[in-house]
Amino acid sequence: MKKRAQVSIPVIAAITILLIISFLLYQNIASKNRQIQDEKDKVIEFANVRTKTQEYVEHCMEFVVEEGMEDLWVLDSDTLFAYINAHFMDCINDFESIRDEGYNVEYGSYTPSIEFTNDYLYVNMDFPVDISKFEQKATLNNFMHKQEGDYSTIASAYPDPVIGPTVDPIADTTQQPLNAQVNIQIKTDMPEGFTPIFENIGLKIEELTEPRPIRAYIVKVNVNDPDIKFFVTPPGEPYQSTEFFRQKNNLQVAINGDGHIVGGTISDHATGFGASEGVEYMDFAPEHPTMYFSNDNEVQFFDKPKEIWNAISGFRTLVKNGKLNGKLNKGHPDYEIGYENNYRARTSMGYDEENNILILVIVVEGGGYIGLNIKETGEFMLEHGATSAIDMDSGSSSTLAVQGQGVIAGGQRLVANHFGVYGNAYSVEKVY
Repeated sequence: MKKRAQVSIPVIAAITILLIISFLLYQNIASKNRQIQDEKDKVIEFANVRTKTQEYVEHCMEFVVEEGMEDLWVLDSDTLFAYINAHFMDCINDFESIRDEGYNVEYGSYTPSIEFTNDYLYVNMDFPVDISKFEQKATLNNFMHKQEGDYSTIASAYPDPVIGPTVDPIADTTQQPLNAQVNIQIKTDMPEGFTPIFENIGLKIEELTEPRPIRAYIVKVNVNDPDIKFFVTPPGEPYQSTEFFRQKNNLQVAINGDGHIVGGTISDHATGFGASEGVEYMDFAPEHPTMYFSNDNEVQFFDKPKEIWNAISGFRTLVKNGKLNGKLNKGHPDYEIGYENNYRARTSMGYDEENNILILVIVVEGGGYIGLNIKETGEFMLEHGATSAIDMDSGSSSTLAVQGQGVIAGGQRLVANHFGVYGNAYSVEKVY
């Protein structure tokens, strides 16, 4: 009888040792693979945070610039620098969202620069930011925000990039301390509810739902400011859009003016009396109410003065001596049929003699908005303080153009003459 083969103890021991070694090698390889993957994950995570930090800073730049444009209508480099310096670090908020992810963030002084082209605003920021975690570290230096718009007028005044003051957000006591409350004060004297767009020139946009959807743009100008000047299209000028007129004469605000004779090619075809810097055109027409402006901003309605610097006419009197024109009331013998249903875009000009405020109103139509009739236009002027007011050309001619914003109400129709306002960019003063 044969004996069954038996595995010797040394063989079993060898197999056991081999298995243990294989297991340890597998564990070592797996550990190294995990370590390599962890390192890869850290590199990817760090790259993502680096990108996130870049986007974070540039988002703050975009936010502050757009906030400044919307709230203050920033129109020059100096004012934009002041607004950025007042609000940029508030947005950065010490990189709290980056720090919450376990990253260390250190940063130094920043230097903004601004460049205007015809179609774009570029804001660049030289701002060293160090981010680190574990053994990884990166430095970001350059950030940029690009904003599209009509900046042609500003570009002509600032043809080259302008470098702003260097700001140390931590140590520079001449700038705002981190998280300090900063107010921007505008040198202006405007009624409540009006946004200052230039010194002593304010804008208010009203949205009404009754008696129908109505959108109105009201500009008020304090004529007591000696830096405020007015301008009317000179005779002999070709038909041109209101925005072209504004740009050509470097005006801050412009609206369309008088009606015009169909087929005319120059401003002499306006239907009413006009004057531009002492040069008169068109015969005096008492049926067309006129506003007169002296060289030192004295405003006079209806009655022709001996000396005229600028003058512009309209179609109808809306308000006189603080009262609505009686001819706009149904039942008046001179009431025109169709007044009550003639809802249109409207341009009107008025004057508050008590506060010496010139009032320009543009009511738009289209896009869901329906305009006003003549009587409603007069009542609207009264509601906004006009003691005298006239109705200008209306419909598709009604336009409001503002420096730095282009046409904000109306369109680009060519009209015979226009009315414009010269003003100064507002001054900005930081208060802590």
